[in-house]
Amino acid sequence: MTSAKEEIALMAHYGITCEQKLVYHYKQHRYQKIEDAINFARLDSSASNYSLESNDCKSGE
Repeated sequence: MTSAKEEIALMAHYGITCEQKLVYHYKQHRYQKIEDAINFARLDSSASNYSLESNDCKSGE
């Protein structure tokens, strides 16, 4: 097993690079694109609002 310092040295020696990847979270879902997270959150919010409005209609019966 190599240490972190050894890994860094080997990466430099072989020209290996790495990059961090952003992951967006909405509730239990994960998204690679912020647009996807926003679109799903909007849909989810719309569904929640519709559900609340539907319940209001039932209580008026």
